[in-house]
Amino acid sequence: MTAAMKEAGYNPTSWARAAGASETGVREFLNGTAPNISLAYLEKLAHVLNKQPMDFLPPTVSPEDAVFLSEMRALSDEDREEVRRLIARFARDRNAELTAR
Repeated sequence: MTAAMKEAGYNPTSWARAAGASETGVREFLNGTAPNISLAYLEKLAHVLNKQPMDFLPPTVSPEDAVFLSEMRALSDEDREEVRRLIARFARDRNAELTAR
């Protein structure tokens, strides 16, 4: 991320300005301390550098998973916990179904 920013001739201040983002947000993104980064935010930063949002994600996170994680972060704590319970129940049921075959 930092390399792509510098390669494009930006520093955190100019990159933030060009993307319409806060300088603090860009600095937190670069140093890994940003609490929650939405896909829309990544899109703004990526667009300025002629990159895709997925270019900023660790290789183990697919674009689909990035969208899912962004959507999960947008939920309330209570709703997020409910989704976790639903996923756990689905996994248990699916594993039981596969084991029964």
